[in-house]
Amino acid sequence: MTTRLTHISLFILAAAATAQATPQTDERDKVKSICHELQYLNLLKGKLNNKLPTSSPAISELTTLSKMWTLHAAQSNSHGRRCLLLALAGRADEELERLKGSQQSANIPVTEALELITKHIGYVEATKQTAAMKVSHEDTQTTSPGGGTSVELNFKVVAGGSAGCDLDAAGRATSHPFDDIDIDKITQLKLTDATKIAGIMKITKLTGTSLSSGCPSVGQVTHISSRLASCQVGAGASWTWTATPSDTTAAQTETPVFKEDGRTTSCKEAHKQVTETSPTREKLAQKLCFALKAAAPKPASMKNFKGSTLAADKTIRRIVRNCNPDFHELDDINDDQKARKLVEYITTAYGDDVNDFVRNFITKLEEDKVASRLDAKPENKRVNDLISAANVVSTLSHLEGLRIKKELEAEKKNTVATPATDLAKKAIDCKGEKDETKCNEKDGCEYKDWECKAKVKTTAGGTDGKTNTTGSNSFVISKGPLLLAVLFL
Repeated sequence: MTTRLTHISLFILAAAATAQATPQTDERDKVKSICHELQYLNLLKGKLNNKLPTSSPAISELTTLSKMWTLHAAQSNSHGRRCLLLALAGRADEELERLKGSQQSANIPVTEALELITKHIGYVEATKQTAAMKVSHEDTQTTSPGGGTSVELNFKVVAGGSAGCDLDAAGRATSHPFDDIDIDKITQLKLTDATKIAGIMKITKLTGTSLSSGCPSVGQVTHISSRLASCQVGAGASWTWTATPSDTTAAQTETPVFKEDGRTTSCKEAHKQVTETSPTREKLAQKLCFALKAAAPKPASMKNFKGSTLAADKTIRRIVRNCNPDFHELDDINDDQKARKLVEYITTAYGDDVNDFVRNFITKLEEDKVASRLDAKPENKRVNDLISAANVVSTLSHLEGLRIKKELEAEKKNTVATPATDLAKKAIDCKGEKDETKCNEKDGCEYKDWECKAKVKTTAGGTDGKTNTTGSNSFVISKGPLLLAVLFL
């Protein structure tokens, strides 16, 4: 019966021990010595460094899209389309600014934690070196005291002891090794405590043998006098030093990072007792708490947008309103009722389907070439070949130069209204061209409203299309074959 009860008791104890084990306790118990602590902290540094990206896929994507929309806006001859592209570029730039700011804010606690971890690693490495010290006698020749009744022994601390653990060339603890850590399971860390350093050093024993006589027989001894008592030390005596390996776990303290496994308590509350004068390990745990809770911003990809999404965006509304003269009279873009026509226009223009938006404002523009001049001769290039800052600026300056040249040429000409027959013929010629760049380069054509059209020329003259004959205070507006004279009296 007694044996059976014993077995039951052992089973209950084992079950209780198993029940107490959690992923969090398993993570904490990876640290079994100062060597494990060093390995753990170095792995932790690597994990935290991975939370400090200098960029991100979202930032790279937005940067590319912004440059692409800006370049195509500069090349477009359609005022409406140019405004739509500038609005997209502005929205991308705004999101870029927000993302970078959020990323920087999230990086601050991580950086602070890394600084304290690095500081603590240096401290632990010094402690490990100290733990590997031992006591020895300084055998350098000195002059002994006179009188024949006193003696001096010169002790010193030297290397060659044992810290009780070792690290291999890869920085892993040789006993009870582990390959990785899980920062999502951290609730406590075993950290070396400065106030417990003395506890790691164990006894170094000096044993004298072959003494002449008079040493105490077997019995209890304490201080030096009782140990040496009446020992007679002869010339044949020998001495042996025996250093006990240090116990580095004696200097480690379980330091809470989170108050509970679920990490529900705020870091501010969990570490409210920590001040500037608190021990480094406590400040480290506090900063690590904030660092592990710091979340990287999660942006929404503009590749998932569509017309209605963009029409609801205040940045898009504002830029299109400011850029497109059709909406200059709109004073409140936030009032959906007042901005109804603007919302409808944006929704339709971008396409109220994700596939339409991506096809017309991303995929197609990635393939369409932009007029650029990076070297001696102008050439058409895809946006991906112009993505560097220097290339973007060079391309924008080239496109602006082409625009200025056209304006200057237009000023020199006394443009005559295009006959309807010529306009119809030109419309047929232009309609066949699908490429925006080639369309704009074609004589009498312009890319407008997503298609190549005949450019409608207007007259600067009077009713005969040559000279203003209506007087100095009148002008003629011509569109197509119709001439409308407006006279200001």
